[in-house]
Amino acid sequence: MLVKILGSSAAEGWPAVFCACDVCRKARALGGKNIRTRASLLLNGAVKVDLPPDTLYHVHKYALDLSGLRHLFFTHTHEDHFAVSELQYWVEPFAYRDIAPLDIWGSPDATAMTRAFLRRMEVGKDDLSPFRLHSLNPFETAEADGIRVTPIIAHHKDNELCFNYIFEQAGRSFLYTCDSGWYQDPRTWGYLEGVRLDMLLCECTYGPASAPWNGHFGFGDVLRLRDKLRKLGAFSDGRVITTHFSHGCKALHEELESLFNPKGVEVGFDGMEIELA
Repeated sequence: MLVKILGSSAAEGWPAVFCACDVCRKARALGGKNIRTRASLLLNGAVKVDLPPDTLYHVHKYALDLSGLRHLFFTHTHEDHFAVSELQYWVEPFAYRDIAPLDIWGSPDATAMTRAFLRRMEVGKDDLSPFRLHSLNPFETAEADGIRVTPIIAHHKDNELCFNYIFEQAGRSFLYTCDSGWYQDPRTWGYLEGVRLDMLLCECTYGPASAPWNGHFGFGDVLRLRDKLRKLGAFSDGRVITTHFSHGCKALHEELESLFNPKGVEVGFDGMEIELA
């Protein structure tokens, strides 16, 4: 399974879109891995996780051909992950090709909001035939282009069921925690006790700072999750990679590496590719 981090920032991007703080000024000057766009993943070129407002930029930056996209998984409906208005460009006159239906997956909340938008914008036919919407239940596995996908319950929005996902192919699997705070539902821990993960791709919105509320992770939370999963027998010596950083963590890429790397944690970046084989 080839995992590509298309974007590795929190909602505001980094440098943040309207910000003049010191860390954003430094990021603009240094460039490279300090430039972070809104979070998204691409798996094997055909399965996408979240649809941020930076998707068109990702297409140009990485020379992607998303005409072959087959599956889109939503984690939740915050705008930096759920720029659902982009779906109107899937069909003519914005896209010309032999259009296969796009399978869209998410919680009942996310699929209901997607369906309402598509109907309001009159995208496609009355039956929404360019799209197939699938509501997922927690801990029930779906299959997408040969990848097994299992949603687990994140702790992020009090008024919405939010998902983290476990992706598995050819006996190798990883957990993507974006966005989430510390899991509150005991069913999540119970399910994780029965899995075996080869990699953690873990949000770290607050970087070295302590998370001020329980809807995101900071540095200590990443280590805490790794250690908890080890105790459960769900994870041993695989890679731990961080993503979804806010400029509010006030540490540039090399500074984050100096903090994380000695703890055996890699700092993710836009364009990073991970071969899980």
